Amino acid sequence: MAVSVHTPTAPSVRPFVDEAFEELAPLLEGRSFVVGGDFNLSRNYDKVYGTTHHTEFLDGLPARGFVDCMREAYGEEQRTFWGRTNYAYQNDHVFRQPRPGSESGLVRGRRPRPYERPQPAQADSGGWMRSGLDRLGASARA
Repeated sequence: MAVSVHTPTAPSVRPFVDEAFEELAPLLEGRSFVVGGDFNLSRNYDKVYGTTHHTEFLDGLPARGFVDCMREAYGEEQRTFWGRTNYAYQNDHVFRQPRPGSESGLVRGRRPRPYERPQPAQADSGGWMRSGLDRLGASARA
């Protein structure tokens, strides 16, 4: 199952993502899935603004059965928001189900090259996700 999510930011992003994942959990249980989109969540928001709710939510997803594909591939957040800021915010995320029989659910293999800002022709919605998944290789899409 493939799911695309966009969460608004006002008045606060957290209630929207909490509700989205609560609604998704029973629909995805026992299925292969990819959930991706503009979640407007980034651990770097917490670092910049001295908050914790972005990191708490994202760090809690593996226990709920969601593997962060970008973090798995790159080890740390990659900038996906290119607005007027000098901070590297990853607002966009792709999650999948854990691998059966794998404690962590992580894909082992070749590390992709560091994520780079898309060229204008590639900067359509979802373009960074396609290139990120391409770098993960066919095993991550299975």
